[in-house]
Amino acid sequence: MAEKVTIGNAELWHGDCREVLPLLPRFDLVLTDPPYRQSDSGGGIVEKRAKFKELTQSSLNTFNPFDYVKIVLDKTKGKHGYFFCSKNLLHDYIEIFEAMRLNWNILEMHKNNPIPCCNNTYLTDIEFILFCRGKGSCYFNNSLDMRFYKKVKTINVAPSGYDHPTVKPLDVIKELLMVSSDSGSTILDPFMGSGTTLRAAKDLNRKAIGIEIEEKYCEIAVERLRQEVLAL
Repeated sequence: MAEKVTIGNAELWHGDCREVLPLLPRFDLVLTDPPYRQSDSGGGIVEKRAKFKELTQSSLNTFNPFDYVKIVLDKTKGKHGYFFCSKNLLHDYIEIFEAMRLNWNILEMHKNNPIPCCNNTYLTDIEFILFCRGKGSCYFNNSLDMRFYKKVKTINVAPSGYDHPTVKPLDVIKELLMVSSDSGSTILDPFMGSGTTLRAAKDLNRKAIGIEIEEKYCEIAVERLRQEVLAL
């Protein structure tokens, strides 16, 4: 059975998102980094991802967005969301968005020091972020400076300090939240991992709901949310 912990304006659920989602109220935005249908190698990431695959009790090679994306978007106020995505899953996500008649776009996150991959191929320095929204029904902040609206975001890849193989940069998550949510908005991350989306929401005075199937990562997220927001 799913278990819930509340820390400030954040709810953390330990359980399978397919079981937890029906229990939740509607929210304003989904921002999440689901499993990728791929494996990477080099830099010690193979072993970490293999452990991650085992811990999440699911196969990264058989992950299917059709199992959850429409359910998640139907819970939002405007079918508004961001999904980190591998090249191998782009078609699947876009097919769902088209079937739901959503506006969508592809953002790119470029890494300046990509993880080495197998021989006889090019280094992959891009991760995709799929953006979608219903027509005329979603918050979009047009008052920010232009850097927030760039479709390509370049990041420095550095160890996160958290024991999770796919931690996303906090600054990138904050940028997306600043564009597509307002203070007090409720953000959902159904694949919470180490809690980056929830941490960004806390820093920006948003409410957040996170779901994670692996208890170890729930504990990391709890610790991150217990840290105070640093004053500028």
